[in-house]
Amino acid sequence: MKSLKHLFFNNLGEDDDILQKAKVEIIADIIAFALIVTSVIAIITFFTGHHILAFRALLSVSIIVALIYLSKVRQSIVPLVHTCIILIILTIVSNVVFIFQTVDYSTISLFFIAIFFSFYFLSIQWATFYTIIQTIVISVILLLKGLNVRWTTLPAQEFNSLEQVSTFLPLLLVLFYFMYRVHQANIKFSDYLKENNENLKKINRELKEANIKAESMNKLKSNFLANMSHEVRTPINGIMGLAELMEIRTDDQEVHEMLSMQKQSSIRLLNTVTNILNFSKVESDHVQLELVDMDIVKSIRESEHILRPIARKKNLSFVVDIRGEKIRCKASGDIISQIINHLAGNAIKFTVKGKITLSVQQKNENVLISIKDTGIGISPEFIPKMFNPFEQESTGIKRTYEGSGLGLSIVKRYIEIIKGTISVESEQGKGTEIMISIPSNNNENA
Repeated sequence: MKSLKHLFFNNLGEDDDILQKAKVEIIADIIAFALIVTSVIAIITFFTGHHILAFRALLSVSIIVALIYLSKVRQSIVPLVHTCIILIILTIVSNVVFIFQTVDYSTISLFFIAIFFSFYFLSIQWATFYTIIQTIVISVILLLKGLNVRWTTLPAQEFNSLEQVSTFLPLLLVLFYFMYRVHQANIKFSDYLKENNENLKKINRELKEANIKAESMNKLKSNFLANMSHEVRTPINGIMGLAELMEIRTDDQEVHEMLSMQKQSSIRLLNTVTNILNFSKVESDHVQLELVDMDIVKSIRESEHILRPIARKKNLSFVVDIRGEKIRCKASGDIISQIINHLAGNAIKFTVKGKITLSVQQKNENVLISIKDTGIGISPEFIPKMFNPFEQESTGIKRTYEGSGLGLSIVKRYIEIIKGTISVESEQGKGTEIMISIPSNNNENA
């Protein structure tokens, strides 16, 4: 019996529940019991000269072995259960129709065992189907018996009291055994659920504590970055101011070039510190902006005044196409300016020749912003990663273009704050177009 249980338990994974294992144990017990009984019957009937009965018993043993093999191949006890129920139904039908022509205790016992098998081991649909079949057969027999209708020429045979008791009691014991095993399985399953519930409570407590620690660390990080950015930006501004004073007080061309390099390096460092500060704010959801119904044309024009000279230094054409005198949406002027400055600034940085086109229009219930360039383009592999923090297509000390890799992450978070969307179309060597859509009537219920 242990090897038989081992055969079925090998088909169960570690995550299978206790009730499933209990079902397998019950099936294994039934198969072992059936094999022992039929083998004993086969031996006794063979030596007592009842060779036909011995042959039938051996045939039953062969069927049981075949069912075990089928279950092993299918890695499921379901085919075996279906076969057992069908055999029980055939036994009931043969008893009440062809042999005894009546419904007795043994028939009712078989009926309840088959129903138990159906609902415990199979789906509700199959269990209901098998129950209906058996109920119809027994009901028809009882009806015909009540009407004194005979459906065969064979004389009706009924068990006497001793035969009924000897048949009924083993079936009753089997049924009680099933109920006991199910009860035990339910107790184990209940204990298992209680244990799991305690483990889940413990995990939830640990997660809550970890979340509190994470929030504390995040706040500490944000405060650290804010303080450090202030401490870093103040001396940088001092360095830039001194460089400008030195430029005014000297006419030496070589010194002017060195001071210019110093100012450019200071600006680059200042931009990096500013990006880190902005990123720390948006990452920790500390950005507190009052979104208002505003005309974004003014913010676009302010960005244009900043960006056009930068494009002119690289001999690039900077075209601004604003379709409409007023384009309104619910946003913040600071957010719109930073979005345009980051995206158009990138377009200028990654364009060697040609032009950058910034177009803005209101279409239906959305404000559409497009920044298109004729630059180097973006590889298809990098587009899905371009909004990730610190991601850059060109990396390492030999990279061609400078930057912290935070600008696009900040832009995407700002766009999410105003409930907009951003998409990218690019082809390497031909340029890139970044499209932004912002709801023009962007309220909390939108």
